[in-house]
Amino acid sequence: IATERKSDQLMDRIMETDTPSLIPAYEAQIEKLHNKRLVLEEKIANFKEPLTSFQETCELALQFLENPWKLWDSGDSDSQKLLLKLVFEDPIAYTRNQGLRTPKISLPFKLLEAINDNRYDLVRPRRLELPRVLPHSDLNAARLPVPPRPHAATKDTAKR
Repeated sequence: IATERKSDQLMDRIMETDTPSLIPAYEAQIEKLHNKRLVLEEKIANFKEPLTSFQETCELALQFLENPWKLWDSGDSDSQKLLLKLVFEDPIAYTRNQGLRTPKISLPFKLLEAINDNRYDLVRPRRLELPRVLPHSDLNAARLPVPPRPHAATKDTAKR
């Protein structure tokens, strides 16, 4: 629709123009738009339904997120390369002096890590009420005196 509209606008310009040198430029642009329209029509004609349904694709993705080791353990080098692209945002960096650098993990695995770290707890692990400061919190005054323990020597003398 947009290509047709642009083509019509260029045709109107050709009709209104007084300079003959602009006409070939307009005609060249109209030809480009016509070719673009033919390519789009061909793509629409060749459009096919997806090979798998959305549900099957979603289940496959969830199985991968559940256990990516299965894909790595398959031994297929193409699958392993695909796994590295899916798990890490960028290629794993290596420097000569420091060795492997910490890679940036892709978004799905960051979310899974956050869920496993319990960062999104509903209730704080501490008390729900705020701690209160009591004006009379001298606990030493409230302690009762504790008598000293008897020594082993006094027990022996008491038995005699």
